[in-house]
Amino acid sequence: MLIAGSYPQGRTTVLTLLPQPAIFIYIGVRSMGEEVNPQKENGHVDIANEIVEALYRLQLSGNQWRVLWVILRQTWGWHIKMETITISYFAKRTGLKRSHIARALKELSDRKVVTKIGNSSSVSYGFNKHYNQWMLLPKLVLLPKLDKPVTKIGRELLPKKDGLLKETIIKETNNKETIYIPVFEYWNSKEIIVHRKLTEKIKVKIKAALKDH
Repeated sequence: MLIAGSYPQGRTTVLTLLPQPAIFIYIGVRSMGEEVNPQKENGHVDIANEIVEALYRLQLSGNQWRVLWVILRQTWGWHIKMETITISYFAKRTGLKRSHIARALKELSDRKVVTKIGNSSSVSYGFNKHYNQWMLLPKLVLLPKLDKPVTKIGRELLPKKDGLLKETIIKETNNKETIYIPVFEYWNSKEIIVHRKLTEKIKVKIKAALKDH
């Protein structure tokens, strides 16, 4: 009787089992570089087209997808709904760190993509086919652009402004110091040279840059 054992890095070792006493004899190793020819008859995962289409829209991280496919393989791949899967098994199949696996499982469970039963010592996982229960990520909202002009100092050039706006900025600079703070904070955010304090010398440079532009 031939036995095929799967190992990390996609290698499969074929063994033969001899009569009692049982002895395993190594025959050969199939490396990742060799041609493969998967057959449905050797096992497959049945997934309804409706679920596949729901998966189109499911936003998951790379780690979450890898963990999810292990769950699908170990459950629907054996035509069962739930299966006990250890962190060590996830690590062996995905190559991920245990902490990353634990985080991905929690996130999948929190979003109701995966169901789980049990305690920390023995947990069974399953795939939640009711995709209407999945918690989708919130859509990104673009913030409106600020009307307040952004100024720059140093080697970067100031954006061109019309005469009226430039005059308004200079007047504000002469009368108030409010313009210095956003310019100073913006400059530090560029992390070219980070200044600890807004000094009078820096204020002079900001004012000169506004006048020269």
